[in-house]
Amino acid sequence: MFFTSSSTAKRAIVGLLLWLLAVGMVGSLAPRLSDVTTNETEEFLPAGAESVQAIELRAEKFPSGDGIPALVVFSSQGDIGSKNEAVESFTKIARSATAPEAIQSILSPSDSLAANATLNSEDGSTSMVVVTINGLPSNPPFQSAIEWLSDRAAETGGELRGPEGQQVVETAVTGPAGIIIDAVKVFGKIDVAITAATGSLVLVLLLLIYRSP
Repeated sequence: MFFTSSSTAKRAIVGLLLWLLAVGMVGSLAPRLSDVTTNETEEFLPAGAESVQAIELRAEKFPSGDGIPALVVFSSQGDIGSKNEAVESFTKIARSATAPEAIQSILSPSDSLAANATLNSEDGSTSMVVVTINGLPSNPPFQSAIEWLSDRAAETGGELRGPEGQQVVETAVTGPAGIIIDAVKVFGKIDVAITAATGSLVLVLLLLIYRSP
């Protein structure tokens, strides 16, 4: 009886190991996500989109090609003057010595006529500031820079209030850098969940194997 139980347990363990090996081999043969996807905004937005034009203008003004652009958006439907004030205040802060070292360059609507035409919407209700971030999106300095931009934009926009105390300027950080950071956070949470689920499954299987008669 002992011999039979021991043999059964060994066969089960061998079967489990072979199954895990097969999964690993299939995973290694599958194409990498980076081979079949792209994070380039230009690849999935129409050429006339304002965000694409902003990125192209940034590439023209700063042709080094280093860094990943983030688009800091300011929008106000009823108070364009307050929106412009928020953009100017944010630009000054982003160019100050207090800004993160990961920030490489900044392109604001007031920098040139071309920037004014490209980074402002036709009705003037929305403006963008292009901020280029150095480093890898998975590194803490890069992520900290994006969070800093988001906080400073929210502060400069939130300081301006309407007659009844309502917020008149809305802000957001998007573009390639913003999208990548969101993806890194999402996949980071997924990785933790998958690791926990896989570990729990293996533990349950091992308990079932060793408790089998």
